Amino acid sequence: MRDSRIPGFYRLDPQARRLILAERFGLREADLDLLAHGGALSLDVADKMVENCIGVFGLPIGLGLNFTINGRDYAVPMAVEEPSIIAAVSNVARLLRPYGGFTAEADPSLMIAQIQLLDVVDMDAAAVVLQQNKAALLAHADEIHPNMARRGAGARDLEIRRFGPPYPMMVLHLIVDCADAMGANAVNAMAEGLAPEIERLTGGRVNLRILSNLADKRLARARFNVPEAALCRAGMAGEAVAAQLVEAYQFAAVDPYRAATHNKGIMNGIDAVAIATGNDWRGIEAGAHAYAAREGRYSSLTRFWRASGQLHGEIELPLAVGTVGGSTRVHAALALTRQIMPIDDARELAGVMAAVGLAQNTGALLALASEGIQRGHMRLHARSVALAAGAEGVEVERVAAELIRRGAVKVDVAAEILGAGVMAWASGKVILFGEHAVVYGAPAIAGALSLGLHFEARPCQEGPGLRLRLPDGAVVTSSDAGPIAEALRAALRWSGRAAAGLSLTLSGDLPLGVGLGSSAAFAVALCRTLAASAPTPLPIEVGAEAIERVFHGQPSGLDHQTILSGGLLHFEAGQARPLKLAAPLEVALAWIPRQGQTRDLVEGLRARRATHPEVFAPLLATFRAVAEAGARALEAGDTGALPTLFDLNHGLLSACGVSTAKIEALVYAARARGAGAKLTGAGGGGAVIAIGGALAPIVEAWRALGAEAAYAQLGLA
Repeated sequence: MRDSRIPGFYRLDPQARRLILAERFGLREADLDLLAHGGALSLDVADKMVENCIGVFGLPIGLGLNFTINGRDYAVPMAVEEPSIIAAVSNVARLLRPYGGFTAEADPSLMIAQIQLLDVVDMDAAAVVLQQNKAALLAHADEIHPNMARRGAGARDLEIRRFGPPYPMMVLHLIVDCADAMGANAVNAMAEGLAPEIERLTGGRVNLRILSNLADKRLARARFNVPEAALCRAGMAGEAVAAQLVEAYQFAAVDPYRAATHNKGIMNGIDAVAIATGNDWRGIEAGAHAYAAREGRYSSLTRFWRASGQLHGEIELPLAVGTVGGSTRVHAALALTRQIMPIDDARELAGVMAAVGLAQNTGALLALASEGIQRGHMRLHARSVALAAGAEGVEVERVAAELIRRGAVKVDVAAEILGAGVMAWASGKVILFGEHAVVYGAPAIAGALSLGLHFEARPCQEGPGLRLRLPDGAVVTSSDAGPIAEALRAALRWSGRAAAGLSLTLSGDLPLGVGLGSSAAFAVALCRTLAASAPTPLPIEVGAEAIERVFHGQPSGLDHQTILSGGLLHFEAGQARPLKLAAPLEVALAWIPRQGQTRDLVEGLRARRATHPEVFAPLLATFRAVAEAGARALEAGDTGALPTLFDLNHGLLSACGVSTAKIEALVYAARARGAGAKLTGAGGGGAVIAIGGALAPIVEAWRALGAEAAYAQLGLA
């Protein structure tokens, strides 16, 4: 099974990932154990590989996921110690996946062996003699390495170069097709074997006989194009991100100081694949940087440009890689990485590596052009800092999240957090299709938002129970009256912590009470907070449902199940199934105060349906058709179909009487700017969601109409 899409893989612990490796790539338990112990490279074997061996050094091996290259899926093994590299390539591959991913190609595996010829009296005459004897010299080279010729490869050409003062010399380039080998030993042996004959023919003196790592006859290329609208980031429209990404590339194209770091990022990805597949990453590095300076000035190995609403990216560089020979014969783990990423030949491997390098560079430029590279790096660096401070298991993620929230990713801060208490976060949710109709058996499609709520818990000095500080500064305790206090008591009953005292602080960027799942996010985050310090595992879903009952009486379960999934759900008749979203969706959200409660809006619609059943029956059938069409479009990556389906869904909700004049104004402001838009949730005010078009002008227009607005992503799992 070659599917490289494994949603939520990064969220799993290593043991869960091992199970997926066994199922998807056919690895046995012994294989998994070998990977877990550094590839089982014994000291005896290591001693035969290098001089003065004293031990074995391990590197983490991860998987670059989501890659589609030339229509085939690849899960790419990468050996690297730096955080963010594997995440960056996987995210870019996921972004490009719905749009065809990458195309890649590689030249034949031609390597250059250089023969330095000195003390030649007449270079012109020597050149003529060499040309006259080229066929014999090539045949002699093949005799030196007959196995290569038998595989259909071998010596292909002899090129002559001349240099004048201050260092006059001739340099012969022996061009050798190395097939699926990197080829260093073979081309060196051929150059050594030809040296005496070349001296005899020319009367000169041969000095160096060695390959060149500037393998510019062995180039690999990869490219992609993606709609600019797909590049939308929080606070920035896709067009703006594309423009700034191209400007960042142009900086590297003209300035070698910038190009050095730019190209280093490319090699972050390529080197990691080279190490994981047993290739000479140092030779690849040397060739790539030399190629970047081929026109006399060091410049970018990639190129980016905009055309017809699309961002285009491409890379070209030498990639002398092999799938046979070298360390592949002695390092047992390499057989397993090849099993995970089955490659037919060296040219295919070079194409994959070029795509990884382009993905790495694109990810870095996307971060630079939007949120800034430091923020992206810090999200992953925070995990390393949490580990350094002594965090273990589930503590690692909660400490890392709090380090980012505080903006201080330091070991001493992590140590303080470890001793202070626990933290938890939960996303909001948005309904894409089927609100209200889901009550009558039609399906609904809901997704987890990138906006959410965050709880921090510390020991409470005021006594038992829960003490909650709300975002506005107000404090509610579990002994107070009101729905929030009752929710706290429900959480205590579920967790069995009635005698424990905790002081809680609620924060986050999810708006409250506008139909974006804030009560369910509150419930899930609160349960996660209490479960983090429980002596035994607690069923989060059970606790979240109990708290949701406080706020909504008989909740459908859609909200908290969507939030717990972290992705998109198809929800019908109380049953939920996940939707396999090809890539996260970028949307814009607006919200205004609601008029009335959800239960009142539901009851009002119920009464209208009872009065006119013959009218509402076809409406509900159309709700179903729109939701099912939306589910198919989402799973197929057909984001272009979503704006029209949003408009249809909103028309149905408006006909059902749950929209308002202000909601209609927000919807039409988005439509006027090229998007599809609809209210989301129960209605009566609340939230509007828009997709498609240029999102930045939509957000500006909404704010001009007096609404609050933000960008968000859906389906992050």
